[in-house]
Amino acid sequence: MPVRSMHVADSRGGGGAELVFNQTVEAAIALGHETLVYVSGERRGPVGYVFSARALLSMARALRRFEPDIVHVQNYYHYLSPSILLALRRYKARRPDLLVVFSAHDFHLVCPNSGFQTFGGGTRTNLDPARPSVRLLARYDQRSWLHSSLKLLQHIVSYRLLRLHEVFDVVVAPGPFLAGVLSAAFPDLPVAVVRNPVPAQAPAAGVASRESSDRQLVFAGRLDPVKGLEECVGVLDDVAWSTPDGGPLRLDVYGDGPLRARLETIAGRLQNVAVRFHGHASRRALLFELSSYAACIAPSTCFETGALSLLDAASAGLPVVAPRMGAFVDAAAHCEIAYLYEPSSPDELRECVSRAVSDPRRNRLVDPDDLSFDRYIERLAAIYSRLTVAHRAAARLAVTG
Repeated sequence: MPVRSMHVADSRGGGGAELVFNQTVEAAIALGHETLVYVSGERRGPVGYVFSARALLSMARALRRFEPDIVHVQNYYHYLSPSILLALRRYKARRPDLLVVFSAHDFHLVCPNSGFQTFGGGTRTNLDPARPSVRLLARYDQRSWLHSSLKLLQHIVSYRLLRLHEVFDVVVAPGPFLAGVLSAAFPDLPVAVVRNPVPAQAPAAGVASRESSDRQLVFAGRLDPVKGLEECVGVLDDVAWSTPDGGPLRLDVYGDGPLRARLETIAGRLQNVAVRFHGHASRRALLFELSSYAACIAPSTCFETGALSLLDAASAGLPVVAPRMGAFVDAAAHCEIAYLYEPSSPDELRECVSRAVSDPRRNRLVDPDDLSFDRYIERLAAIYSRLTVAHRAAARLAVTG
């Protein structure tokens, strides 16, 4: 009989995490699994955010009907809520050979704020990766104390009181940075590094137009405050740029999100940077567009965990610019041409952008095979098979002992 794997997430559509979720389902199918995709209806109230009885019962029914050998969980805390982990714990009590894998895309397990930040006095503060901790009086959401309290309550109930994270047999991290933070917070939790796949890019027809002054700098990602775009354009607008046509520095933005309206307003007041908004683009379409730009920037103010946009850009041939922090440091090591700046240095940011947009070289990934989809399948297969064998042996021992 084929292995049955159940794949659980809040949604199939969205940003980089959802992209990896869909790739994980594809990988399971490629491995010959009989698969079930379980996602939310993307509706919940404040109580359901903390703990959803509806999601608990729905997850329990799905487990009974499908009877999986493997459950691979990804983002679940926005809509499904951590209550699904209680359903997994109860199901696993009668199916001790069940393997539960969790792919972490952010800092949700270790911090009420998934971006690993607190907000106080109007200031956004990154927490210490070496000493992840939860402070009861900290504010974990910039919108209001109510939103912060809900996040804190969800975290305390799920991981301090119920300890639902203990249902995971292994946590998968996309790189060593997040793996280190998870291990520091949960020393007894097995953590494995499985890099997110990056599609190989053949030179596209648009490459010749990289010399064009009309397509200089590109940003691709969700338009969210933590992505740092608002602060970035402010810094870049403080100087006059020496572009080939004597005009402003041109920045094209691909993506959508809650900050778009504000960014469009800000863009209308800029003097030295011309910003164009293209809205959401599929990854396939975006990868084709990327190749015609001079450079890519990812100016996040929070610790990124996967830096997929940076790796996609490098694969498409673009020199990349990013802050020297979090997963960007690891991602830069996979790129031949990367310009990293100190987050606190506006001058260094401007210097990196200037060098990147004028760099005539094409970028590339140092080892494309290491980030290929085939390698992703291999790494998942190793985790699935190794742990499945161990769990089945443990289950037989429990029955016979």
